Amino acid sequence: MIAGNIRPDEAIVRFDPVVDRALQFAEGEKLVTTSGEVVLLTNRGSEFVQKLLRQKECMVIEKEFLASLGRKLTQAQVDAFLSLEMK
Repeated sequence: MIAGNIRPDEAIVRFDPVVDRALQFAEGEKLVTTSGEVVLLTNRGSEFVQKLLRQKECMVIEKEFLASLGRKLTQAQVDAFLSLEMK
């Protein structure tokens, strides 16, 4: 979808149920705040992310994946995909 090879309605996405639990832990640690379906990074969360980014040996694969996305994933693509998921 990001590369433009398939439309958002053709993408098969699976959500790991552990994500909800991770968000609960993050909220408990005051790294994020949630309101409905909106999750916002707090100042403390932002500081935590900066520490993770400075640690070269930590979450290497995850950092490489996110860096590979760069600016390829636009808000319009996210909105289009999410609008399909909520139908």
